[in-house]
Amino acid sequence: MLLLDLEHFQEAVLQVQTLLSSAADPSALLNAAPMLLDPQVLTSVLDEMQRLFGATAQPLVLLQWTPGLAYSCQSLESQARGDRDAAYLGGIFSVGQQGVQDSNAEVHVPANQ
Repeated sequence: MLLLDLEHFQEAVLQVQTLLSSAADPSALLNAAPMLLDPQVLTSVLDEMQRLFGATAQPLVLLQWTPGLAYSCQSLESQARGDRDAAYLGGIFSVGQQGVQDSNAEVHVPANQ
């Protein structure tokens, strides 16, 4: 962000101020998660939190309680959406559970000689 020209920098600051306008303590949040100074990052974190926690969630309140969620949301964004969707994961894990249930036989490992 610091490499932006003055006009774009001022626009970015206004966007962040607008997005954080309802936060109880925007400065504390930005100190805890400085990456949120970038309006694109802040927007993607808020969107991801809304997606994860549902329509009734208040992303800014959650972020202020646990600013580390911002880092988790950013790492999730880099994954393919299918890698984190419940239906997709449920299908994968149900196949894995089937395999575990089918392989309850005892396994004998010979002792080292």
